[in-house]
Amino acid sequence: MKSHEITQEELEQIDINDWIKNHEVHKDRLTPAIIITAVVICSGLLTLSFAGFLI
Repeated sequence: MKSHEITQEELEQIDINDWIKNHEVHKDRLTPAIIITAVVICSGLLTLSFAGFLI
């Protein structure tokens, strides 16, 4: 079943391409999550400090 032997170089090239694709996908998914998390933390801190002033 050896119709086409893949060389080590070709394997590395495939791995790199897959890694770049996966990395770009994760980056696109992570950026909004990071922004949302930052906003939630900031608003939470503001709410806590505001509540602290009122008490």
